[in-house]
Order: sequence, then C-alpha cells, then structure tokens
Amino acid sequence: MNRRGFLRCLGGLAATSLIDSVSGGVGGLMPVVSGADPSETSSDRANRIIDDMVDGPLSEYRALRVWDEHARRTAEDPLLFRLTYRPFNTSFPLEVFDQHNNRVSPLNVTSYGSEGTFSISTDDGNKDFFATYEFNYFPSELLLQFLQLSMAELNASADTSAYVTNYTLESAPDYFDGPLAVGTLAKAFRKLSTDTMLWKNFLIWPNGDVAQQVAAATAQEYLAMFMELRLGAKRGKFIARPSQAYEAFRNTGFGGINAFTGKWRGLEVNKIGVGVPMSGNP
Repeated sequence: MNRRGFLRCLGGLAATSLIDSVSGGVGGLMPVVSGADPSETSSDRANRIIDDMVDGPLSEYRALRVWDEHARRTAEDPLLFRLTYRPFNTSFPLEVFDQHNNRVSPLNVTSYGSEGTFSISTDDGNKDFFATYEFNYFPSELLLQFLQLSMAELNASADTSAYVTNYTLESAPDYFDGPLAVGTLAKAFRKLSTDTMLWKNFLIWPNGDVAQQVAAATAQEYLAMFMELRLGAKRGKFIARPSQAYEAFRNTGFGGINAFTGKWRGLEVNKIGVGVPMSGNP
C-alpha cells in the first residue's frame, strides 16, 4: 500500500462500523451512498424483490469502495490495467493517480467496468498507477441466482403439514416474496462471511476480522428465519387443506362421500388471506 492509501485508511477508522450497517446504518471505511446500478434481470418480480427487500440490507456491499489499489498491467496487453474487483459502479467515477500522486485526467482514462480493467491514453508503459473505485459485490445476476435457489428450496420444503410445489418466480403466490427475500439474504451474507480474501483487504476494511464475524452472525440469523418461513409459507395458515369429501374419495372411492359434507376441494391457495388459519372443514 502506498502512503496515500494508508493515510486514507487511518482516516476511515472513525467511520461508522459494519455492525451499524447490519442494523440499518452505513458501515465500512467511511459512509458511502449506495451507487449500485438498478437490478436488471429477466424477471420483473425478481427486480421488485431485489429493489424493495434485498437492496437495503446489502446496499453497503453493492457499493464497496477500494482506496488506491496498485493497478496491475495485464499480460495480454501491457497498456491495459486490471483491478481486483468488478463490476465497477458507474455512479462513482474511477480515480487514477500516478506513482507521484498526480491525478490522471478522467478524459485520459477509459474504464471497462464489467471486466474490472481500464486504460490510460497517455500511458507510456513505464509508470505505476493507483486507482480508487467502487464495485458491486452483489450484482443483480448473482442475486437472481440466490432468488432462484431459494425458490427451489421453498418448492421442495415439506413436512406432515406441507407439500411439494412447482412454482417459478413469476407464478409463486405474492406472500412468497418475504421468504424469497430472506432466503436470498441468508445466501448473500453466507457468501460474504466466507470470502476470506475480501476481509483481509486493508484497502477496504480497517478491521476485517470483526466485520467478518458480524457478517457470519447475520447469515445465521437470516438462515434461521428462512428455515422457519419456508415451511410456514406452505402450512395451514397459507394453504387450505383438502376437504373431508375429497379425502374420503381419495381413500375409499365414491362410496365414502355420503358420510361427509363440505365443499369438494383439493389443495388450493387459502382465499381468506395470509395469516388467517384454516380450522376444520369449510
């Protein structure tokens, strides 16, 4: 790390901690307004869940700032520089300084954010350069994968009072939004807490060990919440059980129907509404 980056890291020690970030504040080296690009997936529902429910808890990590990273020249093109993380957030302009701490004019810098690279039109191949940038640790494509995996887990979860379903993100009931968001957050914080190289990067975190422990604890909390919600979303308070008439036909044939009364109904979404338990037969 160069002298300039070290001083900036020291200046960030007084910033809000990661613990504040988990509880709703802003963490990291210094307060950072999320510059993450809006989620752009092939699913309108996925976009809504990410934007309305997931982006808030993850906003700090969708706009992580790296201070004065020593850019590496690529082997395939010595005039192309590569940085450690990508994609860059376009809302935060890439800042490049030469080895003498002189800022390179943005007009001379071309950024390839999705690839994590940049080039300098005035570069003669003999200087070292340092870059300050923001990157999105949780791009929308990754969050969409977490959503789809959570949807698969919700479909497969079943016990004596639930059953297997075959919903997609678009066809699942509206009340699945909460469990899907919680499942996505559990997977996101799990990935975050196990990325040891990220926490060891002093250009991002002044004390990565503590921050990693908090992320791991948060992952466990979201996981426990998801485990509870994924069964609750398919139990009696959300799904109307089969009527006795239906059960009698399934078990004994038409001969058993005369002994029962009630609407003929198999498993279906509870029309009364989420949170209102079904009691007995309709």
